[in-house]
Amino acid sequence: MSKIIFQAYKSAGANGLNTNTGNIYIVRKGVGAGTGNRADLGSIVAVLQSGQTFYGWLIRTGEGCISPYRYFIDADNVNDGCQVTLFIF
Repeated sequence: MSKIIFQAYKSAGANGLNTNTGNIYIVRKGVGAGTGNRADLGSIVAVLQSGQTFYGWLIRTGEGCISPYRYFIDADNVNDGCQVTLFIF
């Protein structure tokens, strides 16, 4: 089992992290209408407000592990960001 953590913060360059202006959307491509962005309600896994953290588990299946490459982020604003950490164990 692996753990993935999404933190709704954007880079402040050499000064660490800043809070976002809008929301961050964790989406899964290939589900819903297939667009894989915040306009496709069927693809949204979670919505993070600025500074919020989401913890998820990637569970091993018979064929291997559910891939973290299936998940993407979208944002309300161009300069907003998300820090993503993957723990594999």
